[in-house]
Amino acid sequence: SQQGVVDEATAKLNTVLSGVQKKADYTEFDKVVDKLEDIVNNPDNYTDETVDNAQDALDNIVAGTDKDLPESEQDTLDEITSNLQDVVDSAKEKADYTDYNDAKAEADSIVNDDGNGNPIYDEDAFDAYKDAVNNVDSALNKDLSKDDQAIVDDATSDLADLKETLEENKLADYTDFDAAKDALEEIVNAPEGTYTDETVKNAQEALEEANKVP
Repeated sequence: SQQGVVDEATAKLNTVLSGVQKKADYTEFDKVVDKLEDIVNNPDNYTDETVDNAQDALDNIVAGTDKDLPESEQDTLDEITSNLQDVVDSAKEKADYTDYNDAKAEADSIVNDDGNGNPIYDEDAFDAYKDAVNNVDSALNKDLSKDDQAIVDDATSDLADLKETLEENKLADYTDFDAAKDALEEIVNAPEGTYTDETVKNAQEALEEANKVP
């Protein structure tokens, strides 16, 4: 009969309805995944360990999580979300190395400029400066967190102190001195009668004094 057909169809529909399951709420899960992805996508802002941990969580936990869990599995999803949140909570922002990097770049520039065959610093002081700069740089961990900002700042200060000490050992600039000597020597060596006797005498005396300058 027609009713039998309807009843059979209704039974099939009810069978489907009896198996209906609402999907678990992924709102918090998605939020924490976004935070992990932000860490991975901005590695300069976080320590290497933080970035590695975030990437591992994405690869090994997020990638392996069923994205279609039913509402009955909400507890399972919440536990996964909690574990991911622990990774986010343990994230450490990287210390600010801006000033240190600037100071190190300046130190490198000093080393390169002085090593071009025209030194402007006492040799021993300059060698000591190079060694000290290398020691400071080698000793500084380049992956410190903001909790250790003071260590980075101390290293920056050390480089500044080293530069100040080096400047105290800067060689004198003889450019103008040599130019003046050359001019006086021209006077002394000029043909007789070019300059007055007094001028020549003064030039000779000035050169004698100049030659005493170390």
